[in-house]
Amino acid sequence: MLMNDYIENIKFPKIAKPKKSANEDFIMVQVRKLGKIINKKSGLIVQDNVIEKLYSIFENSSNPQELKEFVAMFESFDSDSSEFLSILDNVLNNETFFFRHPSQFEFLENSLLPRVYEAVNDRDKLGKINVLSAGCSYGSEAYSLAICLFRFVCKQFEVNYKRLLNNIDNPKYTDDLFKVINKIDVRGYDISSIHVRTAGEGIFRILSSKSTTRDKFDDFNLFLHPVDDKKLLKKEHLIHDYAVHDILKKMTHFQRFNLRDNITSSYKFDVIFCRNMLMYNDEQSREAIVRNLISLLNNNGFIVFAPSDFPPENTLENMHSVNFNVYQKVDD
Repeated sequence: MLMNDYIENIKFPKIAKPKKSANEDFIMVQVRKLGKIINKKSGLIVQDNVIEKLYSIFENSSNPQELKEFVAMFESFDSDSSEFLSILDNVLNNETFFFRHPSQFEFLENSLLPRVYEAVNDRDKLGKINVLSAGCSYGSEAYSLAICLFRFVCKQFEVNYKRLLNNIDNPKYTDDLFKVINKIDVRGYDISSIHVRTAGEGIFRILSSKSTTRDKFDDFNLFLHPVDDKKLLKKEHLIHDYAVHDILKKMTHFQRFNLRDNITSSYKFDVIFCRNMLMYNDEQSREAIVRNLISLLNNNGFIVFAPSDFPPENTLENMHSVNFNVYQKVDD
């Protein structure tokens, strides 16, 4: 007898699944209603893991009627209200680490920034290179972008960036530091107020194998340092937490935005990184996000998507494909 046939003939005992109580079933119904409201108001796809997170928040609810009333009230909350955001912040995916998809950062530093730098100087010799991290999460992508720009701009000014960082308090380097910092503006937009606030603190836990550690990240010890200052070390910070260099924080700013909403801003970007975000949004929201981001690009500016993100083709009419997942805006 073949092994597969033998296995098929075995009569395995049936294991009864534990039955949920009526209260547990009721809570799950309300949680799924919350999920639909979150999708409707934010455009985020509410997957099973999100439902599980929501359930864990409300599973100890002792009063089913109060939960039902909360769900009904939740539907009336504006998507920018603190009540709505407090729930949203608890279910968002926040996976992020430095120099994720490193080949894209290499392409930025070696191929895109030389073209951007020339375009910016043609537009205004004193102009800044404006770069956006869309869906910035806790900020590691935005700070990675700032590191790339800092190294690149120092090279254009014929300044040794390592020497500059190690001598920021030396008056001899004040002018060089001023020139470099004033050529760079990196911004991070995210739907989560908690993400934005945490990103602004610039403190990261370098533990996960996915995180960029010393052997994966050039200049790790130059741009990040252990949080050993008692003024920085809060209760939730551990000794293996790392803080980004103050220079990076001066060049990087964070703001809460739902990129699905119409953005009326005169502020334009030369490069936008929109990576590992579209996959978490429904089709209608993906289209709105991409159109909004393209509207924020300067003419001839670039937008970079992650390998896992597929922008709707009907949003790229005025875009020229530069490289895999990299597009350039054609002149209006």
